[in-house]
Amino acid sequence: MDYIEEIRAKMPIEDLVSQYVQLKRAGRNFKGLSPFKEEKTPSFIVSPDKGIAYCFATQQGGDVFQFIQLMEKVDFRESVKILAEKTSINLPESFFKTGSNQQTPIYKDIMSEAVLFYEETFAHETDGKKYWEQRDIDTKITKKFHVGFSPMKEDALSIHLQKKNFSSQDIIEVGLALRQDTGGKVVDRFRNRLMIPIFDHMGRPIAFGGRIIHTEDQRAKYINSPENPLYHKSRVLFGIDKAKDMIRKNDKVFILEGYMDVIAAHQMGLENVVAVSGTALTEDQLKLLARYTKHIVLCFDQDTAGRRATTRSIEIAARQGFFIEILLFDEAKDLDELMKNGQEKWDKALKNTCEPVDFYFLEAEERFSLDNSKQKQLFVKELLEVFSLFADVSLQQQALQKLSEKTAIPLTLLYEEIAKYKERKPFRREKHVPIIKQKNIVDSKEKYLLGFVSSQFSFFPEMKKNLIFSVFSDSHTKDIYKVLLETYNGQASIDDFEGLKEDDKKLLHIYQIYVEDLLEDLTESEKQKNGVSIISRMNKENIQKKEQMIIQKLQSGITEDDQKKLLAQMIEINKLKKLL
Repeated sequence: MDYIEEIRAKMPIEDLVSQYVQLKRAGRNFKGLSPFKEEKTPSFIVSPDKGIAYCFATQQGGDVFQFIQLMEKVDFRESVKILAEKTSINLPESFFKTGSNQQTPIYKDIMSEAVLFYEETFAHETDGKKYWEQRDIDTKITKKFHVGFSPMKEDALSIHLQKKNFSSQDIIEVGLALRQDTGGKVVDRFRNRLMIPIFDHMGRPIAFGGRIIHTEDQRAKYINSPENPLYHKSRVLFGIDKAKDMIRKNDKVFILEGYMDVIAAHQMGLENVVAVSGTALTEDQLKLLARYTKHIVLCFDQDTAGRRATTRSIEIAARQGFFIEILLFDEAKDLDELMKNGQEKWDKALKNTCEPVDFYFLEAEERFSLDNSKQKQLFVKELLEVFSLFADVSLQQQALQKLSEKTAIPLTLLYEEIAKYKERKPFRREKHVPIIKQKNIVDSKEKYLLGFVSSQFSFFPEMKKNLIFSVFSDSHTKDIYKVLLETYNGQASIDDFEGLKEDDKKLLHIYQIYVEDLLEDLTESEKQKNGVSIISRMNKENIQKKEQMIIQKLQSGITEDDQKKLLAQMIEINKLKKLL
């Protein structure tokens, strides 16, 4: 399968991983927070030299294909398709003749063809262009978002796609058409609407949003594609494909309500923006954003519905450990109006944010009068319920201090009251963000030394001279050492050892990455001393373990022959102890 190696060659591991994780250079490698668990100290290392990305906290990782399988929750075949698409490599026809989900490539082709059809229609549609020009969107932005238009004719797209040899059933499956009656005529779902394609995070079209362009049109103002094999709205954020690089660069994302807001924001020069497109912010959407940043700014409308959406989003995002800000704007009812007020006011508004505690106070103060004793009680009760959900103790203290200042209620009394809500669940990480407590894969000095010598080949003579194999506690590790020392002949890489199994080579590369990260700041001399020290301590510990094991066996009921064998082993142990 030459295309596998071609994909590996065209997709460096660091380039792929950086699409999901914020990486920082660490010597020859890169480091970042694990994409597989919540953590504050980076345990995830990417080695360009070895083509490996590995999380030492969860013991997960591998090459580009294994990484995609883990991140996208797909099998190997699907990871090949994803990476082939990313690298513009054409897979052979034989690849698609076997395996599951054979319709997916067809669905993707249909959606791509629909984007082109709508764009072409838009180029010649006077009413659609006129409406779009009234919004003052640059041609460059229009093309960037592939804005299109659906004809009035009831089956224009369907006929076009069928002429391209797509079946009517597949067109229906992806939500672009429907049957008028059982067994009846196939008609387009979108007619006489401005068409906005919705892309997934990899830039593949998966759905559409359609907007009417005439005020007298009595139909629904917006309609979106139904969920289909490609499109699951709770997992998708509009604009993520165009925003992810800027999100990673700025370490921040602005979350808006609709796709028209996102397009207008790009027009205003703000590119690290996405939209929830008619749904409340979901856990899956936040999980997607967490690949690029843990800092979100909620920019929903200032009306009642927008405030409710903000409150729900804060609760969900807080559980997943996001730093949250809320955009506040008084000079407009929504973002569309705010942006129409001009660049200067827009830029100023982007700086007017508050954190969740302040937002809750602002929101509650608009609904309750603190001069009224009954309303004051409701004000305090509502905020205490919210603040009791905070898992962050310092944040809860800050909130209670402010509540005490606002209401003149003693802080001690507020602590007593909030204690009554202890049975309520605090903001915690969701189940799908596992807190994994596992021992490190490099969990012994024997494995550590394997990693050390894999990166320090000049240390082979020292290791061969002083390492005591007879007292090794791990037989597999012992076998690897033997192969290395027996076949070492000036090799420059683990991959050059023909006697090693492929799985053992991969294991050694992981050990090597771990050790290189630990020793990054040491000089060559200090590294050599570290290796000598490890051998010395390893020999002592292994001899002690072996001695204890022999003593325990001698103290148990054993035969005379076994006792003689153990005593002979003890004599050997004593000889080894004298050599240390």
